[in-house]
Amino acid sequence: MRTAKQPSAAKKQPMAGSSVQKLQPTTLGRKPISASRIKVQQQQQQKQPLQARFRKVGSEGGSGDGPGKGEKDRLVSLHFQDISLLHTDVKLLQNVRGGVNERLVAFYFAYLQSRRYKAQSDVYFMQPALVKSIRQMDQRVLKRQMRESGLHEKKFILLPLCSQTAAFHVDHEHWSLLFIARPEGKIFYYDSLDNSHKNLVGALLHALRMPLALSEYSLVVGRCLQQAHDEEHQSGIHLMCMADHVADYVLRCGYASSSLLIARDDVRGMRTVVLQLIQCLGGILPPSPLQSGRCRKMTSRS
Repeated sequence: MRTAKQPSAAKKQPMAGSSVQKLQPTTLGRKPISASRIKVQQQQQQKQPLQARFRKVGSEGGSGDGPGKGEKDRLVSLHFQDISLLHTDVKLLQNVRGGVNERLVAFYFAYLQSRRYKAQSDVYFMQPALVKSIRQMDQRVLKRQMRESGLHEKKFILLPLCSQTAAFHVDHEHWSLLFIARPEGKIFYYDSLDNSHKNLVGALLHALRMPLALSEYSLVVGRCLQQAHDEEHQSGIHLMCMADHVADYVLRCGYASSSLLIARDDVRGMRTVVLQLIQCLGGILPPSPLQSGRCRKMTSRS
Protein backbone atom coordinates (compact mmCIF):
# COMPACT_ATOMS: atom_id res chain seq x y z
CA MET A 1 0.00 0.00 0.00
CA ARG A 2 1.41 3.32 -1.07
CA THR A 3 1.56 6.28 1.28
CA ALA A 4 1.19 9.92 0.24
CA LYS A 5 4.42 11.93 -0.06
CA GLN A 6 4.81 14.18 2.92
CA PRO A 7 5.76 17.84 2.25
CA SER A 8 9.14 18.92 3.58
CA ALA A 9 8.96 20.53 6.96
CA ALA A 10 11.35 23.38 6.11
CA LYS A 11 12.68 25.06 3.03
CA LYS A 12 16.09 24.07 1.85
CA GLN A 13 18.66 26.49 3.35
CA PRO A 14 21.58 27.80 1.29
CA MET A 15 24.96 26.33 2.01
CA ALA A 16 27.23 28.17 4.41
CA GLY A 17 29.45 30.74 2.74
CA SER A 18 27.21 31.08 -0.32
CA SER A 19 25.19 34.20 -1.21
CA VAL A 20 21.88 34.46 -2.96
CA GLN A 21 21.34 37.63 -5.04
CA LYS A 22 17.97 38.54 -6.45
CA LEU A 23 18.17 39.98 -9.96
CA GLN A 24 16.65 43.43 -10.28
CA PRO A 25 14.01 43.54 -13.02
CA THR A 26 15.31 46.92 -14.23
CA THR A 27 18.67 45.42 -15.25
CA LEU A 28 17.28 42.47 -17.17
CA GLY A 29 17.84 42.65 -20.93
CA ARG A 30 19.93 45.82 -20.93
CA LYS A 31 23.26 47.05 -19.70
CA PRO A 32 23.46 49.79 -17.06
CA ILE A 33 24.71 53.16 -18.27
CA SER A 34 28.30 53.59 -17.23
CA ALA A 35 29.66 56.76 -15.68
CA SER A 36 31.98 57.26 -18.67
CA ARG A 37 29.04 57.15 -21.07
CA ILE A 38 27.15 59.74 -19.02
CA LYS A 39 30.23 61.98 -19.09
CA VAL A 40 30.46 61.66 -22.89
CA GLN A 41 26.77 62.62 -23.23
CA GLN A 42 27.32 65.68 -21.05
CA GLN A 43 30.33 66.71 -23.12
CA GLN A 44 28.33 66.34 -26.34
CA GLN A 45 25.57 68.52 -24.90
CA GLN A 46 28.12 71.18 -23.97
CA LYS A 47 29.52 71.14 -27.50
CA GLN A 48 26.03 71.85 -28.87
CA PRO A 49 25.84 75.42 -30.18
CA LEU A 50 24.58 77.89 -27.62
CA GLN A 51 21.82 79.02 -29.99
CA ALA A 52 20.42 75.49 -30.27
CA ARG A 53 20.15 75.09 -26.50
CA PHE A 54 17.87 78.09 -26.17
CA ARG A 55 16.13 78.27 -29.55
CA LYS A 56 13.26 76.09 -28.36
CA VAL A 57 12.93 78.11 -25.16
CA GLY A 58 10.03 80.43 -25.86
CA SER A 59 9.73 79.22 -29.45
CA GLU A 60 6.09 78.37 -28.78
CA GLY A 61 5.56 81.63 -26.95
CA GLY A 62 3.96 84.62 -28.55
CA SER A 63 5.96 87.51 -27.17
CA GLY A 64 6.14 90.31 -29.66
CA ASP A 65 4.67 93.69 -30.47
CA GLY A 66 1.16 92.98 -31.64
CA PRO A 67 -2.14 91.13 -31.19
CA GLY A 68 -3.18 87.83 -32.69
CA LYS A 69 -1.26 85.52 -30.33
CA GLY A 70 -4.26 83.91 -28.67
CA GLU A 71 -5.55 82.01 -31.69
CA LYS A 72 -5.66 78.23 -31.55
CA ASP A 73 -4.68 77.56 -35.16
CA ARG A 74 -1.75 75.13 -34.83
CA LEU A 75 -1.27 74.40 -38.54
CA VAL A 76 2.40 74.63 -39.55
CA SER A 77 3.38 76.77 -42.53
CA LEU A 78 7.12 76.03 -42.53
CA HIS A 79 9.70 73.93 -40.69
CA PHE A 80 13.07 75.72 -40.78
CA GLN A 81 15.86 74.13 -38.75
CA ASP A 82 14.15 73.54 -35.38
CA ILE A 83 11.69 76.41 -35.76
CA SER A 84 8.09 75.79 -36.78
CA LEU A 85 6.22 78.75 -38.22
CA LEU A 86 2.49 78.44 -37.66
CA HIS A 87 -0.35 79.80 -39.76
CA THR A 88 -1.04 82.27 -36.95
CA ASP A 89 2.51 83.61 -37.28
CA VAL A 90 2.21 84.08 -41.03
CA LYS A 91 -1.15 85.80 -40.61
CA LEU A 92 0.62 88.45 -38.53
CA LEU A 93 2.75 89.22 -41.59
CA GLN A 94 -0.26 89.21 -43.89
CA ASN A 95 -2.01 91.77 -41.71
CA VAL A 96 -0.44 95.18 -42.42
CA ARG A 97 -1.26 96.25 -38.87
CA GLY A 98 -0.19 92.99 -37.24
CA GLY A 99 2.79 92.74 -34.93
CA VAL A 100 5.75 90.35 -35.09
CA ASN A 101 6.11 87.62 -32.48
CA GLU A 102 9.16 85.75 -31.22
CA ARG A 103 8.87 82.86 -33.66
CA LEU A 104 9.00 85.20 -36.66
CA VAL A 105 12.08 87.00 -35.32
CA ALA A 106 13.74 83.68 -34.48
CA PHE A 107 13.06 82.43 -38.02
CA TYR A 108 14.40 85.56 -39.69
CA PHE A 109 17.55 85.68 -37.56
CA ALA A 110 18.16 81.97 -38.21
CA TYR A 111 17.77 82.62 -41.95
CA LEU A 112 20.24 85.51 -41.84
CA GLN A 113 22.75 83.38 -39.94
CA SER A 114 22.48 80.14 -41.92
CA ARG A 115 21.61 81.35 -45.42
CA ARG A 116 22.09 85.02 -46.26
CA TYR A 117 25.33 85.48 -44.28
CA LYS A 118 26.37 81.84 -44.07
CA ALA A 119 29.92 82.50 -45.33
CA GLN A 120 30.46 85.43 -42.94
CA SER A 121 31.77 83.94 -39.70
CA ASP A 122 32.44 87.35 -38.13
CA VAL A 123 28.71 88.09 -37.72
CA TYR A 124 26.55 86.41 -35.08
CA PHE A 125 22.75 86.72 -34.96
CA MET A 126 21.64 85.84 -31.45
CA GLN A 127 18.27 84.15 -31.02
CA PRO A 128 15.63 86.08 -29.04
CA ALA A 129 15.10 83.19 -26.60
CA LEU A 130 18.78 83.32 -25.65
CA VAL A 131 18.67 87.10 -25.23
CA LYS A 132 15.69 86.73 -22.89
CA SER A 133 17.50 84.16 -20.72
CA ILE A 134 20.80 86.04 -20.33
CA ARG A 135 19.71 88.15 -17.37
CA GLN A 136 18.59 85.03 -15.44
CA MET A 137 21.79 83.02 -15.99
CA ASP A 138 24.70 82.71 -13.58
CA GLN A 139 27.64 84.84 -14.70
CA ARG A 140 30.18 82.02 -14.57
CA VAL A 141 27.92 79.63 -16.47
CA LEU A 142 27.14 82.31 -19.05
CA LYS A 143 30.83 83.13 -19.54
CA ARG A 144 31.75 79.46 -20.01
CA GLN A 145 28.95 78.88 -22.52
CA MET A 146 29.77 82.04 -24.45
CA ARG A 147 33.40 80.95 -24.76
CA GLU A 148 32.44 77.41 -25.76
CA SER A 149 30.34 78.89 -28.58
CA GLY A 150 33.13 81.26 -29.65
CA LEU A 151 31.08 84.39 -28.99
CA HIS A 152 34.07 86.13 -27.36
CA GLU A 153 35.82 85.96 -30.76
CA LYS A 154 32.97 87.27 -32.93
CA LYS A 155 33.56 90.77 -34.30
CA PHE A 156 29.90 91.67 -34.65
CA ILE A 157 26.97 90.41 -32.55
CA LEU A 158 23.32 91.37 -33.14
CA LEU A 159 20.84 90.97 -30.27
CA PRO A 160 17.06 91.40 -30.73
CA LEU A 161 15.49 92.96 -27.64
CA CYS A 162 11.86 92.50 -26.69
CA SER A 163 10.03 93.70 -23.58
CA GLN A 164 6.65 92.65 -22.30
CA THR A 165 3.93 95.13 -21.43
CA ALA A 166 4.72 97.18 -18.30
CA ALA A 167 8.30 95.87 -18.18
CA PHE A 168 11.13 98.42 -17.91
CA HIS A 169 8.61 101.28 -17.86
CA VAL A 170 7.35 100.39 -21.36
CA ASP A 171 3.55 100.29 -21.62
CA HIS A 172 3.50 98.06 -24.72
CA GLU A 173 5.35 95.13 -26.26
CA HIS A 174 8.22 96.38 -28.36
CA TRP A 175 11.31 95.25 -30.36
CA SER A 176 14.67 97.01 -30.71
CA LEU A 177 18.24 96.08 -31.74
CA LEU A 178 21.51 95.96 -29.80
CA PHE A 179 24.69 95.67 -31.85
CA ILE A 180 28.14 94.84 -30.43
CA ALA A 181 31.02 96.00 -32.67
CA ARG A 182 34.39 94.81 -31.38
CA PRO A 183 36.57 96.62 -33.96
CA GLU A 184 35.27 99.97 -32.66
CA GLY A 185 34.93 98.89 -29.04
CA LYS A 186 31.34 100.18 -29.07
CA ILE A 187 27.82 98.93 -28.48
CA PHE A 188 25.15 100.48 -30.69
CA TYR A 189 21.50 100.66 -29.66
CA TYR A 190 18.87 101.23 -32.35
CA ASP A 191 15.23 101.81 -31.41
CA SER A 192 12.39 102.79 -33.74
CA LEU A 193 10.30 104.25 -30.91
CA ASP A 194 12.20 106.97 -29.07
CA ASN A 195 14.64 104.75 -27.13
CA SER A 196 11.92 102.83 -25.28
CA HIS A 197 14.37 100.10 -24.24
CA LYS A 198 17.07 102.20 -22.60
CA ASN A 199 16.44 100.56 -19.20
CA LEU A 200 16.39 97.08 -20.73
CA VAL A 201 19.65 97.83 -22.53
CA GLY A 202 21.28 98.83 -19.26
CA ALA A 203 20.19 95.63 -17.51
CA LEU A 204 21.32 93.43 -20.40
CA LEU A 205 24.73 95.08 -20.71
CA HIS A 206 25.25 94.67 -16.98
CA ALA A 207 24.80 90.91 -17.45
CA LEU A 208 27.05 90.75 -20.56
CA ARG A 209 30.01 92.93 -19.61
CA MET A 210 31.92 90.21 -17.76
CA PRO A 211 31.04 87.16 -19.96
CA LEU A 212 31.88 89.03 -23.21
CA ALA A 213 34.58 91.33 -21.79
CA LEU A 214 32.68 94.53 -22.61
CA SER A 215 33.73 96.60 -19.60
CA GLU A 216 35.71 99.08 -21.74
CA TYR A 217 33.05 99.38 -24.44
CA SER A 218 30.99 102.56 -24.75
CA LEU A 219 27.26 102.65 -25.48
CA VAL A 220 26.16 104.66 -28.51
CA VAL A 221 22.49 105.49 -29.07
CA GLY A 222 22.14 105.17 -32.84
CA ARG A 223 19.87 107.13 -35.14
CA CYS A 224 17.32 105.19 -37.17
CA LEU A 225 13.95 105.55 -38.86
CA GLN A 226 11.20 106.17 -36.30
CA GLN A 227 7.76 104.62 -36.41
CA ALA A 228 5.01 106.84 -37.78
CA HIS A 229 1.90 107.62 -35.75
CA ASP A 230 -0.12 105.13 -37.82
CA GLU A 231 2.49 102.35 -37.45
CA GLU A 232 1.47 100.84 -34.15
CA HIS A 233 2.94 97.35 -33.54
CA GLN A 234 5.49 97.76 -36.34
CA SER A 235 8.70 97.60 -34.26
CA GLY A 236 9.33 93.96 -35.24
CA ILE A 237 9.32 94.88 -38.93
CA HIS A 238 11.72 97.75 -38.20
CA LEU A 239 13.94 95.27 -36.31
CA MET A 240 14.18 92.94 -39.31
CA CYS A 241 15.12 95.83 -41.61
CA MET A 242 17.71 97.13 -39.15
CA ALA A 243 19.35 93.72 -38.60
CA ASP A 244 19.81 93.07 -42.32
CA HIS A 245 20.98 96.64 -42.95
CA VAL A 246 23.55 96.60 -40.11
CA ALA A 247 25.03 93.24 -41.13
CA ASP A 248 25.27 94.23 -44.79
CA TYR A 249 26.88 97.58 -43.94
CA VAL A 250 29.61 96.29 -41.60
CA LEU A 251 30.53 93.46 -43.98
CA ARG A 252 30.89 95.88 -46.91
CA CYS A 253 32.57 98.72 -45.03
CA GLY A 254 34.35 96.90 -42.21
CA TYR A 255 33.03 99.21 -39.50
CA ALA A 256 29.72 100.17 -37.92
CA SER A 257 27.75 103.38 -38.23
CA SER A 258 25.64 105.19 -35.66
CA SER A 259 23.11 106.13 -38.36
CA LEU A 260 20.95 103.63 -40.24
CA LEU A 261 19.74 104.92 -43.59
CA ILE A 262 16.58 102.88 -44.02
CA ALA A 263 13.78 104.18 -46.23
CA ARG A 264 10.17 103.96 -45.13
CA ASP A 265 9.36 102.04 -48.32
CA ASP A 266 11.85 99.36 -47.22
CA VAL A 267 9.94 98.92 -43.96
CA ARG A 268 6.59 98.78 -45.75
CA GLY A 269 7.87 96.15 -48.18
CA MET A 270 9.50 93.96 -45.52
CA ARG A 271 6.36 91.92 -44.90
CA THR A 272 6.22 90.92 -48.57
CA VAL A 273 9.92 90.06 -48.51
CA VAL A 274 9.52 87.69 -45.55
CA LEU A 275 6.36 86.10 -46.99
CA GLN A 276 8.16 85.44 -50.28
CA LEU A 277 11.10 84.04 -48.32
CA ILE A 278 8.82 81.58 -46.53
CA GLN A 279 7.45 80.41 -49.87
CA CYS A 280 10.93 80.06 -51.39
CA LEU A 281 11.94 77.83 -48.48
CA GLY A 282 9.00 75.52 -49.18
CA GLY A 283 6.47 77.04 -46.82
CA ILE A 284 2.71 77.10 -47.37
CA LEU A 285 0.95 80.40 -46.75
CA PRO A 286 -2.58 80.49 -45.33
CA PRO A 287 -5.19 82.44 -47.29
CA SER A 288 -4.74 86.15 -46.69
CA PRO A 289 -7.60 88.11 -45.10
CA LEU A 290 -8.34 89.69 -48.50
CA GLN A 291 -8.54 86.28 -50.19
CA SER A 292 -10.73 84.92 -47.41
CA GLY A 293 -13.12 87.85 -47.83
CA ARG A 294 -13.36 87.26 -51.59
CA CYS A 295 -14.09 83.55 -51.04
CA ARG A 296 -16.88 84.37 -48.59
CA LYS A 297 -18.44 86.79 -51.09
CA MET A 298 -18.31 84.22 -53.89
CA THR A 299 -19.83 81.58 -51.62
CA SER A 300 -22.67 83.88 -50.57
CA ARG A 301 -23.44 84.76 -54.21
CA SER A 302 -23.61 81.13 -55.23
